[in-house]
Amino acid sequence: MTKKIAVAQLKINMFLCGTDRKWLELPFFRRKFLITSTDQISTLSEYCKFVYIDTEKGEDVIPPEQHTIIEHELSVDPELSMQHIYPVGCAVELNTGELGIVTLVNQQDELRPRLRLLTNAQKQLLTQEQVLDLGDSTKQGLEIIKLMDISDPIIQLLLALYEQVKGEVDEV
Repeated sequence: MTKKIAVAQLKINMFLCGTDRKWLELPFFRRKFLITSTDQISTLSEYCKFVYIDTEKGEDVIPPEQHTIIEHELSVDPELSMQHIYPVGCAVELNTGELGIVTLVNQQDELRPRLRLLTNAQKQLLTQEQVLDLGDSTKQGLEIIKLMDISDPIIQLLLALYEQVKGEVDEV
């Protein structure tokens, strides 16, 4: 289970699976990893106010009855509450190779948004609109592995081609 916690709650042996920052803004090689040192926690506290941990891959916050887990967006700095790991409109790549655009942030698990797929696993442009909800329990094997720059010319070309092909299919 993914939990949103304050950085101050991080402990060694917790599995980090997200932060309130974009991965490229952090000095870590990986986006998801097991916390193995106090140096990692110290570095994260310099950059982040809250993080996401996976309690199935690492330790949980103890004791949960202290209610220090951030459960409501109101307890977070208002500027940070508007930030999402995968905001609507961002381009992502899945572990299957498919490319898509985030269309809806999943409030229960921001790491599992709803996507409009642009390509199949072989990077071939899709001709019909295909929506994929990563929050669906039947899609547990699918994961976002890469956040792509929406202004990247390749992504812009894919979007333009997708709209053009979709328009031609709709006319037929």
